[in-house]
Amino acid sequence: MIIERGWSLFRDTVISKNASRTQVLEMEMAFYAGHAHILSLISALPCMVDAPPALEDLLYLLAQDVVAYNEDQLANAERGLAVERGHRTDN
Repeated sequence: MIIERGWSLFRDTVISKNASRTQVLEMEMAFYAGHAHILSLISALPCMVDAPPALEDLLYLLAQDVVAYNEDQLANAERGLAVERGHRTDN
């Protein structure tokens, strides 16, 4: 998926190769949180302009899918960070 490639590119170009696992997980959480925020802004665009209803529906469905994906990825990163910090993740 394009979002995963974005994270991979971001990780490989921005984060030091010597970064700790905790730092990488924190950066991953920030990446996906930022991505979700940008998507929420994009999904609001049709309301700001005179967009056809079909475009509004398409953007809404796309945003829902991507936000759900982001939530899954963010949860995975949070679980990884909790494990890295020695916290239980079985709840």
